[in-house]
Amino acid sequence: PPVGAYDPYITIASPGGKPVTKPRFRVLMSKSMWKQWENAVSQAGDQNVQQLWNHLAYRPDQLPLLGSVTRLKGGHMKGKEGWSDVHHYEITGAGRINYQFHPDYAGGAQGDKHAVVKVTSIDMSSH
Repeated sequence: PPVGAYDPYITIASPGGKPVTKPRFRVLMSKSMWKQWENAVSQAGDQNVQQLWNHLAYRPDQLPLLGSVTRLKGGHMKGKEGWSDVHHYEITGAGRINYQFHPDYAGGAQGDKHAVVKVTSIDMSSH
């Protein structure tokens, strides 16, 4: 996986190449999840993964244009320190991606604030 300023997190680039419109959010995940991400891409297909990435990069705080998102309930799913609650995105009938977003995250190498989405888990097994 690529190394970046958010170590131990890496930035997930748009699967379809550089987007025309600058994303509102940087999409991050733990380096340890890289193989799971590659598996999700191969299982869900390019179009589904691009729709997921578009949702995470542009509208994680809103309902997706396609697909389904649920805000998870339970104390351990509550956001802390500016992070949103955990959200559950259905990428396919058998795939789920959980994420949180932060509008002013300052955890990068430079310490400057950016809106980021953090993928917290990837599960491509059936429900």
